[in-house]
Amino acid sequence: MLKEKRNKGLVAGILLAIVFIVIGAFAGFFMWQSTDPTSLEKGQHFYTGEDSKANSFDYLILNVYGVYEEPIATVENGGTVVWMVMHENGLVGLEASENDATIKELIAKGDALFENPAKLVVKFYDARYTETSGIQDYSSTMQGIIEPSSEVGQLFSYYTYVSYSEANWQRIWAVGAAVVLIGLGIAIFVSVLLRRNRTNRAYDEIYASYPELNGDISQLTALADFQDDVLQILVYKNHLICYHRYFSAINLTETTQIYHHITTQRHGFFVTNRFSQLVSLREGSTKKTTQIIKNIGTGTDIQLQHTFNFISEHFPNIRLGV
Repeated sequence: MLKEKRNKGLVAGILLAIVFIVIGAFAGFFMWQSTDPTSLEKGQHFYTGEDSKANSFDYLILNVYGVYEEPIATVENGGTVVWMVMHENGLVGLEASENDATIKELIAKGDALFENPAKLVVKFYDARYTETSGIQDYSSTMQGIIEPSSEVGQLFSYYTYVSYSEANWQRIWAVGAAVVLIGLGIAIFVSVLLRRNRTNRAYDEIYASYPELNGDISQLTALADFQDDVLQILVYKNHLICYHRYFSAINLTETTQIYHHITTQRHGFFVTNRFSQLVSLREGSTKKTTQIIKNIGTGTDIQLQHTFNFISEHFPNIRLGV
């Protein structure tokens, strides 16, 4: 029996929207917080050289006292270079873009950095344990570039390095994840409200057009001129009504065309789901109205012919099909 369900799916939709918004907010906050300079300073998370108290992939503060004017190495397939940076205890390799604006600014400051060091949030790598995920053969490559016995080599950290580009990507991911998830939540929330409003308008239109229903939509199944309970479609007087998932109605006397549209979801080579809609156009308008009907697989078009035959017989001015 057909029942009036104005708020069908409303609570579930709102809860789903809230879940996405909350997850997005928390994910963005925690990802951003991991690279927040204030939090890192409070926790004493500093890069101090080979003896840094950190694990690979930790985020640290690097105090920059100077940057060598040219990159000392290029990272293969990484699109980045290695800069030699002076910190309070020596020298370290800093991975960053060759054209990074922040690095260029630090180089331009020259000796002023020694008096007023800059603070960079960086990602820490221990080259002895991160060969598969960091810069390949970092230690041996650096030893080939900077002679370990030289004055510079005695100050250089061969077994640890830091990445400014990776720290920046973390911030971008934090913002991106938050925006996408919160955006999805808002989109779901708006979609749910729009669907509810459309459903309410459909009920109100039917009751206004047919006072004999007396606000009781359940009478439609008994009074319908045509009904297909398989696809969940019925025609009552001048209205085509679909009640799969939610209630919708169009006035057939104002309709110029109706066609069936199928949306297919695939997973690899396999079809995982199909969604069917009746799409209609009104006289004097290019706006399309969609009504969801039940999809029963490849037999949906054949089953739908019963509805189209009825409409063709009683509303011959309507064009059926694309």
